[in-house]
Amino acid sequence: MTRYFRFNGFFEEELKTGHLSPEKLDSKNKTLENLFYLFQSIVDPGTTMLLGEEPDPSWKNFWKSRGIQLTDIQFLKRNSQKNLQIDSKNFEGSTLEEWGAVANLEPSGEILHSPSKADLSKRVNSKIVLSRWKSENGFQDIPAEIIEKPSYLLSLLSEWSELRPDSIVLKPEFSFSGRHKILKISSLAGQDPETFVTSEKDLSWFPCVVEAWVQRTYDFSCLYDFLSGVPTFLGTTVQICDEKGKYNGAFLTSQEESDSIASHLNPIAEFLSKTFAPEYSGPVSLDGFEFHSQNSVKMRRLSEGNFRWSMGRILWELSQSKILRESKLLSGKALAILPLLLKKPIPNYSEWISSWGKTQGVEILPLTPDRFSSGKSYGTAWILLEFSQSSSEKTKDQILTFYAEWRKKILF
Repeated sequence: MTRYFRFNGFFEEELKTGHLSPEKLDSKNKTLENLFYLFQSIVDPGTTMLLGEEPDPSWKNFWKSRGIQLTDIQFLKRNSQKNLQIDSKNFEGSTLEEWGAVANLEPSGEILHSPSKADLSKRVNSKIVLSRWKSENGFQDIPAEIIEKPSYLLSLLSEWSELRPDSIVLKPEFSFSGRHKILKISSLAGQDPETFVTSEKDLSWFPCVVEAWVQRTYDFSCLYDFLSGVPTFLGTTVQICDEKGKYNGAFLTSQEESDSIASHLNPIAEFLSKTFAPEYSGPVSLDGFEFHSQNSVKMRRLSEGNFRWSMGRILWELSQSKILRESKLLSGKALAILPLLLKKPIPNYSEWISSWGKTQGVEILPLTPDRFSSGKSYGTAWILLEFSQSSSEKTKDQILTFYAEWRKKILF
């Protein structure tokens, strides 16, 4: 029996629309699928990876030359009904795994929407359902409400008048990290609520979760495996987010930091697994943050839950990899997973980025190529980066220094 894996990086879009693999996002998905192809090759080489196109040969050669045996691949195409299709043999008895569960592999090789998988994924990944659960069980930590349409915003702001938040954030039910709308309270005074949204895309966010926007100082993600109502804690990453909350990578915490955060999240995870997602089995990341409020630092223990794979989980799994350590590619400590902006393809990118990293005193492993099979640049490539453990500089500061050097080298 063959186990296939499909990287559906735009899983939330599939949940929102009810359609698999939106064609408009095919190219973007291809820029990330090789990251999961490599990940599966390292941690679960028994799977066969489904890809949209052949990975860059020089990237594959880089990993083969480092002793990594890349797993088997099959190519996905669209058939005459526009459904995803794998060619060749009969698939009776084969199984399909995904970044986020939403589809089945048919004996014909077609990949079709699964109502049962999608219904469970929609319920546990819904920001609205989770927000309601947090309110009912005392886990909100900051003001939050569910509103059905824009006209309800003014009455909500009136209710929050004593809280005096400077801004609010609108979170659609299904969305990627940082894909939300931040509204300044001062800009809303005296306006028609219907003008708060300016496009059909904005309007499609309703109903949505509305929260007070706070000054975040530290974003974290606790990683778990859930199995039929029982959570197993794995570790913690620090998320790198910009001032608007957009995700830009992650790095591993110290054991002391991880234990401290887990002491706040583990009781929530226990209750969540039993009462919110007892039927779910698989990877989970529970995201939270610390923030400034009234001259003190407070914690929002649970901001969002992701019942799927995540970049933080990939980082943690790679840090545990015996293959990477035995190949002397990594020691497993002081690791970060980061995106790199690219202006254009770099000749022999994978070897080049590894060699350039050494000139900066860091180890860099290219998690993705830098280009499509056509030769066009991805625009963003992902790397695994290991800093020197002897440095006294904090990891976040080391990342900022690294990015400053990268901008000087590539972008300017």
